Amino acid sequence: MIALGFGQIGEVYAIASNALLENTPRLLAGYLQISATGNSGLPQDSNAPPALPVIYHGTVTIGGTLITDQTRVYLKLEKPGLADLWYSTPVDANGNYVMAVQATSVYGGGTIEFWALAKQANETPTFLTAGSPYSLNITFP
Repeated sequence: MIALGFGQIGEVYAIASNALLENTPRLLAGYLQISATGNSGLPQDSNAPPALPVIYHGTVTIGGTLITDQTRVYLKLEKPGLADLWYSTPVDANGNYVMAVQATSVYGGGTIEFWALAKQANETPTFLTAGSPYSLNITFP
């Protein structure tokens, strides 16, 4: 990915095994660009680079108390007809979180849920694929 100009050191990319199997004959024939040819995962434009991340940041409180103990916060992005995407990050010693959500534009308008310590946050924003970063303080009951 780095050699193709799409990635940076430290980034990780994956492909569904059935997409790789479907495209093996094309790769062996010399094609350099592959895309999902069947039902092998998320819809995508084969000419598009990976989606830019949307970054959420803010503070985290549970029961009115700022969390400062490295509690892990989870973000679930869901949209009907698509696989749910999960992301997580620890809360820092000052009660702050920063979470990068990398999802294609087909998830635009999807619902975001935040979770921590088996509780769902009061906030359930709509996923917007432009305008990052978003400042959002998360509160849990």
